[in-house]
Amino acid sequence: MQAGQLLDELADILSQDTKTDLVKRYLQQIVDDLVGHGWFVLYEPDATYRLFEPLVQLATEEKYAAMRAESVAINDLEHPVSMAYVMRQPQQFELHQRVGSSRAFKRLQGMFLDNPDILIAPLGIQPEMPPLAILMVCRSQGEKSQLSPLWRKTLHLLAILLDRQREQEDKKRQQHNLRHQLKQASDQSRQQAQIEAVKRRFIGADPASRKVQQGIVNAAQNQLSVLIRGETGCGKDLVAVQIHQLSVDPNTPFVAVNCAAIPADLIEAELFGSRKGAYTGSTESRAGLVENAQGGILFLDEIGDMPQALQAVLLRVLNEKTYRKVGESQERRADFRLICATNAPLEEMVAQGRFRKDLYYRICQLQLNVPALRQHLEDVPELAAHFVKQYSLETGQYYPPLHSRQIRLLKQHDWPGNVRELKNFIFTYLAQASASTEDSAETLKAFLGEWRQPSGSPVVATTDIDDLFGGTDLRQASQLFEKQMIVARLKESGGNRNKAAQSLGIPKRTLAYKCKKLQIDVEDVC
Repeated sequence: MQAGQLLDELADILSQDTKTDLVKRYLQQIVDDLVGHGWFVLYEPDATYRLFEPLVQLATEEKYAAMRAESVAINDLEHPVSMAYVMRQPQQFELHQRVGSSRAFKRLQGMFLDNPDILIAPLGIQPEMPPLAILMVCRSQGEKSQLSPLWRKTLHLLAILLDRQREQEDKKRQQHNLRHQLKQASDQSRQQAQIEAVKRRFIGADPASRKVQQGIVNAAQNQLSVLIRGETGCGKDLVAVQIHQLSVDPNTPFVAVNCAAIPADLIEAELFGSRKGAYTGSTESRAGLVENAQGGILFLDEIGDMPQALQAVLLRVLNEKTYRKVGESQERRADFRLICATNAPLEEMVAQGRFRKDLYYRICQLQLNVPALRQHLEDVPELAAHFVKQYSLETGQYYPPLHSRQIRLLKQHDWPGNVRELKNFIFTYLAQASASTEDSAETLKAFLGEWRQPSGSPVVATTDIDDLFGGTDLRQASQLFEKQMIVARLKESGGNRNKAAQSLGIPKRTLAYKCKKLQIDVEDVC
């Protein structure tokens, strides 16, 4: 083979994809043109430079075809491969004439029934540098390998090939590391930007609030089901909205439903839709919440109030990703992410058999615990400033921020209705009191005392009683009385629907249904 042909072959090989195929092809060319029959192994140091690993093996005789080279320790100087690496000089000898106690070398001798000639050739670019690889050639006697000038030039070209390949691998590794570092920096920058975006909505710098903010960002990066837990008024619905807004595509649907506000016999129809005539009063086919949430998020608030019969249906939808409209037999594809919220003790409900254990584990693949306001009172100043600003924007009238004495008074209150109660209190205070007077702290203190004091007076004033008795519509009067009583109990409980329902002697589901029917907005009345 002429030098020009070798260089052409080398250029062709350099275009190959993998290092092993590249070297094997070039070594095969050397064997065919210059060496002939035998067994050929190319060893290369591993990443730790502790072992020589066989990179390429070629057998051009059937008796060598089943042979497999083993790794060789670089510090095993009794092995000819390691010796050639250290001495940087080629070696040529008859295998069984060589004496050594190295286990690796004895295993090499045991592989051959005959006594082949061995050529060990270190492959390097510069004599003063460690070899890049070691080539071992085993040939039957009578076909001795000679290190002719052409042999040496060919092996030198192989060394150049290995060196170029190593440079390419180093360059790819550096590029990969650089891309990884850039991606990490980009991810960190994006995550920080997301956290800042969350802080603008879920306000707070307390460690408890920061934990929720980070949890929102983490939850937005995947499609796992999320269970948001916390007391009434702590902002569970806001957490769900934030997860949606930080998701890959915030333009997808976000469908929210309060399980406690829908009559038990209509929940299935609300969730999955219904066919015309499927039940009494169903005058037309209608889409359900699951259908409306396709490709987006279905938010089930108060999941603990879902009837057990429907829990089984929901579990089937989550597991099989299909559902049926009420009154239909056709299966429809369900494609949504589920986020649930509750203030109920689900573990106790599971133990009591009131909530399905399998559904519980299915809905809380990720769990976010939103703390009660009394657990992060250090956030009260920032929350108060936000609500004052929000009230100013809504009313179109400027209200100055509350000063330090007022803030201290607010922080002394435990806020059983949590952030929602704080917001409603500030809105009511700004609407009814002058925050700019010199005795504004005393005014707020008195107002807070009235706010905290449960009402012992009759629920309905005398003038209201007169109006009720003066009317002619019994149904309207009954609804008015009921509405005023519910509003009063909601105010007394600071917006806590559990406490309000208990004080009225009705289930929370019934209270939620009545609030919806009577158009009572808990946030507005508290």
